[in-house]
Amino acid sequence: MKNTEEQKFVLTDETTRAIKMGCYILMFAVLIGLYAEFVVTEGRSVYGMFFYDVHDTFMDFINSLRDAMQPNPYAEGVIYPPFTYLLLRAFTVIFPEDVREIYLGTGGLVEEKITQETMLAVIFFLIISIGAYVALTYMYKNGKPGERAYFTVIMMLSLPFLNAVERGNVIILSYAGVLAFLTWKDSDSRFLREMGLICLAFAASLKGYPCVFGLLLIKEKRWGEAIRAIIYGIAVFFLPFLLFGGFDQFFVMWHNIQKTTSGFNGAKYLRYDFSSFIITMLRKVGLAEKPAEFFANLYRLFFAIMGTLGIFRSLKPWKKILILSLMVIGLPGFSNSYTGLFLVLPFMALFNSDYLEKRDIKYIILMMGMLFAVPFTNNIENLPRDWFYLHDAMHTKIAATTTFILSVLVIRDICLDRKYVKTQEKIGRDVEEIMNEDHHESPVKSM
Repeated sequence: MKNTEEQKFVLTDETTRAIKMGCYILMFAVLIGLYAEFVVTEGRSVYGMFFYDVHDTFMDFINSLRDAMQPNPYAEGVIYPPFTYLLLRAFTVIFPEDVREIYLGTGGLVEEKITQETMLAVIFFLIISIGAYVALTYMYKNGKPGERAYFTVIMMLSLPFLNAVERGNVIILSYAGVLAFLTWKDSDSRFLREMGLICLAFAASLKGYPCVFGLLLIKEKRWGEAIRAIIYGIAVFFLPFLLFGGFDQFFVMWHNIQKTTSGFNGAKYLRYDFSSFIITMLRKVGLAEKPAEFFANLYRLFFAIMGTLGIFRSLKPWKKILILSLMVIGLPGFSNSYTGLFLVLPFMALFNSDYLEKRDIKYIILMMGMLFAVPFTNNIENLPRDWFYLHDAMHTKIAATTTFILSVLVIRDICLDRKYVKTQEKIGRDVEEIMNEDHHESPVKSM
């Protein structure tokens, strides 16, 4: 029997199973609704979910292929770490000289895309990326094989994942690297634990911000592994600069990032990062641009500090993963829809929990609100088909809002509700003891 403190927070096993099943059914129903919307609108609803230019599909990958062929891509204003371009060079070895001339010369983007060699590179990249995503998601998710397979497939149909595929963005591989780290960091195999550290370095060398997941090692006082992860990360991140103009190109890359970020801040539309949401909301109430940017940057700093502190509190593991995922999504100067892919990590960790608490329900609702578009919410006829269409779409408004609300909720759990935070570990231990007692008693009951 649960004590009074447990009854205040913890849902029964039957309720936990019912909520999880209800979410699985709801996610499937949403996907059916989105397909119905595609049919009713003759495909026009896609404009509110993906990049507006139908000639631009896979261009995050294809443009980066062109950058990777340059002897010094940072002189061209690129912003990815050099390991990304080193990885992408492996896909260009199949290109004959005439195709290379198209990339390095004045060939148009459409001309680049229609070459068979380019399409083969895209196919190989997607096979590797999606294969890693599927294998690691299935591996990390607990439960029966059917549930694990269903969850893996349904997450492949989430809007952030579909956007990442449509853009051909390396964030899928970065996500897979972080997930490999989370899957293997507590493995009994020393080899797999070490591979997890290398995968984390790999993920951070593709996108930078996933390095924050290394805080989990520091929290657990695994100093040796934390130091090795840092060494791996520095090596994988910085050594490739030698192939792209030298270590001084780091400062050029940093300048390019600042310039690109400033350009995105100048564009007044919603994205998934904290800055765009705060600036947009403050501008709507009449605040000038510069003060709005100041408060946005102030909140980013505040969340970075509080989130880091939260990792060292007695929060549940899934909530720590949520904090780190929100850092990856919300702290950058600009985050497009595919960055929401990292929200799959805490969503899956939460569904891996043996029990749910009452206040977990609002987290589930908010995370589902970001991961899945709500059918029939976009006014297809009145919005122009241009760059601003996607950012004016209802799903973007919902996702940007839910990202910010999630950040406020976790700060609340870190700062304000001290009694709740302090009871987390005790409740976890008590529930585990009850489950063990039930397990031992079950043979007797069945006789």
